[in-house]
Amino acid sequence: MNRILFTIIISALLFSCKQEPKMTLKDFIDLDNIDEVEMRDSTSKYYLTDKQLIDFKELLGELEQSEIKDLDTTKYNSTITFKGKPFKIKTSTNGELLLIPSSWISKNKDTLKTLVFKTDGILDQFKAEERIKIYAISGLGADQRVFKELDIAAEITPLEWITPKDNEAIEEYAKRLAKKIDTNEEYAIMGVSFGGLVATEVSKNLNPKYTILLSTVETKDELRSFFKLVAKHDLDTKLPAGMFNPPKGLANFMFGAEKKAHLNAILEDTDPHFSKWAIHEMMNWKNETRIQPVLKISGTKDRVIPAPDVQNIHLIKGTGHFMVVDRADEVSEIINKYISKRQYESKPNV
Repeated sequence: MNRILFTIIISALLFSCKQEPKMTLKDFIDLDNIDEVEMRDSTSKYYLTDKQLIDFKELLGELEQSEIKDLDTTKYNSTITFKGKPFKIKTSTNGELLLIPSSWISKNKDTLKTLVFKTDGILDQFKAEERIKIYAISGLGADQRVFKELDIAAEITPLEWITPKDNEAIEEYAKRLAKKIDTNEEYAIMGVSFGGLVATEVSKNLNPKYTILLSTVETKDELRSFFKLVAKHDLDTKLPAGMFNPPKGLANFMFGAEKKAHLNAILEDTDPHFSKWAIHEMMNWKNETRIQPVLKISGTKDRVIPAPDVQNIHLIKGTGHFMVVDRADEVSEIINKYISKRQYESKPNV
């Protein structure tokens, strides 16, 4: 009898001491609702690749609740898009805790003790992939200042303009400029305005991983009819070079510049002889070849090179030809998402 009673008591004690299984984040939110994750490091922001996103969701789902109810001091180092809406994620200053938005909670709400979860260092496990080198070509002789405002997950290497030869066609000019590109490593090409035409010609010859075209066109048919009319009557060749350095007021109107001081500084350093050559080549551009893969971004109020009526283009509303500077954040976000999607794709260089 005593032995039976002893066994019952011990069993009861063991049962009462048995802890309930700890609930983790996946018990409260549907991880499939996480669409993308933007992270920040010491130099810039970057997006998790598809593979990284899968791993991130899995680790995030295993995080356990903290006893802390709220975070006194916080910082932001990531943005998570949940059901199509971006949320800046709050973490403690030491990075050990993070606060989950209450709107994410869709399961077991009655058992939720706190919105604060232990990070277990997962935010530090996801780093930017090796950054691709992007050779960037500016427009009409402008220098690398047009790319200064961009914040993208890549190494931007501006291709400085070279002096065109007498009566040199854009196709031959692009071949000479492309000699500056190291084709022994993975690279991409980016071009703005007239630089986009040159970038297209370079890409046709070198076959980069991808090409990014900003405030420009891909083929001659996408140019406005006014350019074709000028080219037909050879009007641009009859004007002196000085005419290709317009007054700043007119230039600001045509470019739709919001950051006028930035544009004016570039215009002051622009070579009118180069501009005359470039405009002539743009007017007489013969390209009909489309390049792949390509990312195209234009502003809806571009008066210089209006956005072509094509399907595969990202349009930024309310901005003009100086989009790469005036809307650098929006341009950067589109480019970064594109880079993330292309991260693991391989396209051998020639």
